[in-house]
Order: sequence, then C-alpha cells, then structure tokens
Amino acid sequence: MLLKFKHIYTSRLFYVGCLLKLGLACFFASDFLTTLFSPFISEFLTNPSQNPYNTFVENGQQRAFPYPPLMLYLVASGKLLFGNFATLLPIPNPDILSLRLPLFLADIAILYTMTKMSLKHTKKFMLLYWLNPILIYITYIHGQLDVIPICFLFMAAYVMYKQQFTFSAILLALGCCTKTHLILVFPLFLMLIPRSRVYLSQLMGYVSTFVVVLIIGNSPFFSPEFFAMVFLESVTSLWLYLT
Repeated sequence: MLLKFKHIYTSRLFYVGCLLKLGLACFFASDFLTTLFSPFISEFLTNPSQNPYNTFVENGQQRAFPYPPLMLYLVASGKLLFGNFATLLPIPNPDILSLRLPLFLADIAILYTMTKMSLKHTKKFMLLYWLNPILIYITYIHGQLDVIPICFLFMAAYVMYKQQFTFSAILLALGCCTKTHLILVFPLFLMLIPRSRVYLSQLMGYVSTFVVVLIIGNSPFFSPEFFAMVFLESVTSLWLYLT
C-alpha cells in the first residue's frame, strides 16, 4: 500500500507542505469556521439524534452550515476521532485543528489523484498545487471546506477517465452531498461518456446512479429547515457570485 504513495512521501516538498499547513491550521481561522461551522458541528456531536439544521434555523442562524449531511459527517469525524488528542496540544483552539484534519486528508487525496493522472509531473503538482499559497490560505487560514468536494470531483474525473462510469457517478454524487454547487459539473461528465453502441444504457446508468446516491445522501436530515439552510443558501450565494 505504501508503495503506491512512494512518489509522494519520499518528496521533501510534501513534508514542507504538511508542516506548513498543519502549523497554520493550529492558529488561524475565520469567523466562518469559529462562529458558524464549529458550533453547528458541536451541536451535532452533542445531540446526534436531533436535526441540527432544524435547531439552528429555528434560532435564526440559517447560514450556520450551508452544506449537506456528508460534509457534516466528514468534518465532524475529525473532532470525534481526534478532538481529545488535540486538546493535549499547546495550541489556542484545539477544536479548529481537529475539524481541519479531514480537510488535510482530502488535500493529500487530491495530490495523490493528480500524481496518478501524470506521475512524471509529481514535482510540478507539489509546487503548483501542494504549496500553492492561495489554496493554503483558503483552507488552513480562512477555513473554507471546499477542498472536500474538490477531492470527490478529482476522484470522479480520474475514474471517469478510466471508464469506470458507475464509480464515477457515485463519487460525483457524494461530492454533491458535500457541496451542492458541484452539481453544475454534472452535464460535463455526461459529455465524457463515449459514443458507442451501449451509449444510451451507460448514460441512463450514470444518471440513475447519480440521482439515487444524491437522494440517499441528502435524506438523513431532510426537512424544510434543511432545505432552507442548504439549498436556498446555496442558490443565494451562487446568484450573488454570478452577479
């Protein structure tokens, strides 16, 4: 298993990036992460049987966590699995570090997927992606969560290139279950299905797999409050971005 990652873990640039990112993750965070995302995740972990989307919308906090359930599960897993360990470290806010560990793992997964696409360009990927100051700022200083849906997008594109269409549909749908905006690339993936005698069956299989996974992935907390926080907020923010 480790041999598959040899081109990454034998690079000094990889460890420079690890130290830099984890160091920044310990000390920096925007209000989005500290005052919106973190309380929402804490409420979910404290009362897992309750619908946190209902709780926060009813309290007038509709922008608390405008992401679908899979994003909640993944980010919360960092605090659930590593929260106690993080409290032992001499850092200002150990919760912030534990919440960012899933983002860090997604970051590594993107790097690995990139290098799988073109192994000979590993060093370029290290410099242009892994040590990119803008991307480091977005994830490890500001505290946005976009690295997780982008990870699913890269993996879906990679397996699509390998013509593993069902797996690609599942990964793309899971990506949409972490951030709704990712659904915008769905038509582009349909265009990548090669024209052949089985084109129609492959197309219908891709669409149906995508839709089923998307529905299941959004179903755990589905309610009017969930719809308002996740979908209405996503549409509003996308509209503001485009205009």
